[in-house]
Amino acid sequence: MSPKPIKVLQVIHALGMGGAETWLMELLRLWSKNGKVQMDFLLTSGNRGVFDDEAPALRLAPIIQLKSSRTITAFCRWIVALKSTVGI
Repeated sequence: MSPKPIKVLQVIHALGMGGAETWLMELLRLWSKNGKVQMDFLLTSGNRGVFDDEAPALRLAPIIQLKSSRTITAFCRWIVALKSTVGI
């Protein structure tokens, strides 16, 4: 029986072409080959980025997008969505 993958939550503004985003996508591509890590994304901007379609296609990265990162209501909704999505 294989061990459960390590779960990682990345909180980032958007999946654009910046250095951090590109590095995270390289990690995601690597981890999609070995299945040892599951990476989920919490995107706080509500805007689409260039990697938005590729990340879930690698089957490791559910993406949760907040429409507004400035309100406590949005954060509370995210917590509820996260609990149902990843089972915390």
